[in-house]
Amino acid sequence: GLGGRRLKLPRLFASTARLALWYMIGVAAGVSALLGSAYLFTQRAMEKQVDLVIDTEIESLREDYRGGGLKRLINVLDHRDDDWGRLGAAYLLVDRQGTPLGGNLTTWPKVFTTSGRWLEFEITLNEQGRSVDHPVRAAVVALDGNRLLVGTDISERRRFARRLREASFWGMGLTGAFAAL
Repeated sequence: GLGGRRLKLPRLFASTARLALWYMIGVAAGVSALLGSAYLFTQRAMEKQVDLVIDTEIESLREDYRGGGLKRLINVLDHRDDDWGRLGAAYLLVDRQGTPLGGNLTTWPKVFTTSGRWLEFEITLNEQGRSVDHPVRAAVVALDGNRLLVGTDISERRRFARRLREASFWGMGLTGAFAAL
């Protein structure tokens, strides 16, 4: 009779609800994995692009050094003095004692983090009456006892990565909410 149907309806509802819950979890996990991996791959691609720019610049400066020695390298670095403002490029050549010989940085960074052969540090500049920190990614090479630091401002890339990360989290949250509905 009717009593048997009543028992089956709650059981059917319970199994449907369980299936819907697993479906929601699966969709949310799949979209989260997709958005998370897209974020990580994009961030790594941006890092590789920065590293390639720095490596290319180092090779160019090594060629200048090989072609004309220390004097030519210092001359080339002095001509790139305004490259920070235009390109966000940072250069510093120091001798064995750490005395600056050329470049647009005045001192060796005192506080930095390292990741393999890469340094990251901040340059504080006065912009429109206020101090602004600019993160820099750089590499250092030895040239006959001298050290050459070549880096680039990564502010824009960090802002883009932050916006991409926020968008990914919003996407994950909205996907979970829509799957729950």
